[in-house]
Amino acid sequence: MIRAVSRLVDLPTGATATVQALAADAGLRQRLEALGLRPGQPV
Repeated sequence: MIRAVSRLVDLPTGATATVQALAADAGLRQRLEALGLRPGQPV
């Protein structure tokens, strides 16, 4: 299966995806993970 890589902000409303990686500084990454956004998580 071929999968396209997109930024979360570029996904249309209602689309689903799986988080591959978080590209953020350590502080923001910790806050995102505290909100439940982690690599491998469907969104």
